[in-house]
Amino acid sequence: MNKPEAGFIRRLLLAAVNMFIPMQTFLVLLYFTARWLAWDDFFLVELVGFMLPWLLFPSLILLPLAFWRRKRLLVGLAVVPVAAFLLVYGRYYLPHPTVQAAGDTFTVMSYNVHFNNEDSAALLAQINSYDPDLLALHEYSPAIIAALDGPLSARYPFQWVRPGRGIYSRYPIDSQQWLATPGSYGGGAQQVAVDVDGRRLTLLSVHPSAPPIQAWYPPALPLAIPMRVDYTTHRGQMAVILAALEQIEGPMMLVGDLNVTDQHPLYRQLTQELGLRDAHSERGRGLGFTFNPFTRAPIAAWRIDYILHSPELGMVNLEIGTYAGSDHKPVVATISLPETAPSSLSYH
Repeated sequence: MNKPEAGFIRRLLLAAVNMFIPMQTFLVLLYFTARWLAWDDFFLVELVGFMLPWLLFPSLILLPLAFWRRKRLLVGLAVVPVAAFLLVYGRYYLPHPTVQAAGDTFTVMSYNVHFNNEDSAALLAQINSYDPDLLALHEYSPAIIAALDGPLSARYPFQWVRPGRGIYSRYPIDSQQWLATPGSYGGGAQQVAVDVDGRRLTLLSVHPSAPPIQAWYPPALPLAIPMRVDYTTHRGQMAVILAALEQIEGPMMLVGDLNVTDQHPLYRQLTQELGLRDAHSERGRGLGFTFNPFTRAPIAAWRIDYILHSPELGMVNLEIGTYAGSDHKPVVATISLPETAPSSLSYH
């Protein structure tokens, strides 16, 4: 490379640093200001919240470049996204204290298997490798049911299977309730009460539909400009779930593909207002991405699959599996039961 070319590349890099650092910092400050003002329904807030990890990731590269430029203002601007990343996601990288289970333990797996998954052997192998005591399957299509229900029924004596959804359990299912959520995958959510060694545990398995992005199509131009994320149907489905949660007493878990990230108001409603605990926040590592929106590359981009639980349940361990032909990774949690009699417990 000759000197003119090297000089051009250096000037191009400097220009990029000078442009991208202020842009990134402006977007980060705008997003958190909008959050502080409770503008959660504003399209850009929804979009940036969904993309927040990817907005903040470049700061890990831009900050060293700002120091390389030796400009205090640029360094100061570059510090803001790094501080935001540490504030929002830093806890996921801290070591977890050792946990001793207070009571008996069991494992639960939540897995969106993808309705078009053709690799039933890989699905079954992954489920068997984790060998959960409770298994909640989403997008459990008739074809996948035909391939998996026989082998799974041989391992799990208690089941509740219907097109789109499935629950398999080693523990007796004392009661089951179908919560109709029209438009969602499978048409509703499954709520079961299982008898875990004499203690009642409620499992709510959900999969609300993905909110569509509404776009504007400029005349005579082959492009679409996103204008808003339509959460109308999603909110209606989750209203049914939230109402059911309010009625549950005693140890319980909410599992499934919620189709929102941990920056969405629904997540804050579940964890802050209702007091449910996020298994990944307690025992997970890193950002815990579970969903891959790319059809040709196995690259996880967001965490939208959850195991949430009431406070009296103890989180011992959390693992995230592999795709096995799906576009989601399963979430597997080891949980300890409370020593206190469940009849006196409520998570409200």
